[in-house]
Amino acid sequence: MEIDERDDPRLPLVKGYGPDHFTLAGVRVEGAVLVLPEGWVRLGPLSLDEVGPAHLEALQEADPPIDLLLLGTGARWQEIPSSIARLLKTMDVRAESMASAAAARTFNVLLLEDRRVACLLLPVGDLPSQ
Repeated sequence: MEIDERDDPRLPLVKGYGPDHFTLAGVRVEGAVLVLPEGWVRLGPLSLDEVGPAHLEALQEADPPIDLLLLGTGARWQEIPSSIARLLKTMDVRAESMASAAAARTFNVLLLEDRRVACLLLPVGDLPSQ
C-alpha cells in the first residue's frame, strides 16, 4: 500500500507498507522499524509483547529529544503495554498507539511540520484482499 503525502527527500518519510515491510525514503525495510527524524533502526521480526528497552534505545540517544512516539501496533489498534508505558515515562516521551498505517501517516504529517516525533511500526500482517 502506498502512502501519498508531500515529499521531502531529506526526511525518512514512510512511503508505503506491505504485510511484512515498510518503505522508508525509497528503501524497503523488512519487519518492525523505529523511525526517527534523522533515520531509522531496523528491529526485524517483532510483536508488541516483545518490545523492550533495547528496541527504544535510539529514543534516548536522540538529540534534540523526541517529544512523541507513535506506536504502530500492526493491522489494528492495541493498547500500549504497561511495561512500555512505564519505560517511556522514565524517558519523558509521550506515546500514542494506533494501527501502523495510521501511525505512518501521522508520523509523516508531524515530521513535515518539523515536530520531534518518532514512530515504532509493527508489520500489518496479511492485508485483506480488495
